Amino acid sequence: MRIFKERSEWFDIPEDKDKGRIKLKYLNQGEQHRLVASCVTRDFVVNEKTNISESKSSPDEIRLIETAVDVRIIDWENIIDDVTGQKLECNKKNKIRLNDLKGFSDILKDMIDKLNKMVESEREQEEKNLPDSLGGSPE
Repeated sequence: MRIFKERSEWFDIPEDKDKGRIKLKYLNQGEQHRLVASCVTRDFVVNEKTNISESKSSPDEIRLIETAVDVRIIDWENIIDDVTGQKLECNKKNKIRLNDLKGFSDILKDMIDKLNKMVESEREQEEKNLPDSLGGSPE
């Protein structure tokens, strides 16, 4: 079992006049599951036929999107406030503002897909180059 290092990557925002760039964090499967699980709401409802309390889970989609954007985007360059002309601080509020811009969520999904493919490819290569045991390289 191998635990791989955290991975992040810079991506240029396509066709951005300010040459904005975003640094995204790769989330492994466990991190993705915990992210989704943290955004699920549970309601308890009494079944009228059995008089037993039953749990009903449903994702809080807005919280999931906002949390995912906050966790995934770890830094940026040249993201400018159109009103003030000043560079925006990379914080949760501004990350959500950016994601709310028309078309940006699709750009972000594309960047995440590229990062996932890059990491998967890198990890496959790393695994191929690893020795078969902890004792050292095969001879």
